[in-house]
Amino acid sequence: MFLKEVIYMALDLAAILAIIAALSPLIDQVITWIERLFPKAQGTVKKDAATKTINALMPAAAQGIPDIAEVISKSIDQRVTILNQAGKFKHKGSTKK
Repeated sequence: MFLKEVIYMALDLAAILAIIAALSPLIDQVITWIERLFPKAQGTVKKDAATKTINALMPAAAQGIPDIAEVISKSIDQRVTILNQAGKFKHKGSTKK
């Protein structure tokens, strides 16, 4: 079954949670790659790079399916927020280690 068909069938909470669970490792890995590649770039630049990378890896997301695109965007934001709060990223002028 293709991802697009699965997304259209994801009308109940269990199916939506399964899709999110499948996306989570990909999003985590892409965020890590982008942070290593562009450690001094602005957050918006990094998010754009992460989104484009995920879209390239998941053509259904690139086709503009609203629900999945929104899930990806919010997932990126949430994971970056958590990693920032945990001090996992160094920022310009930051003294965190």
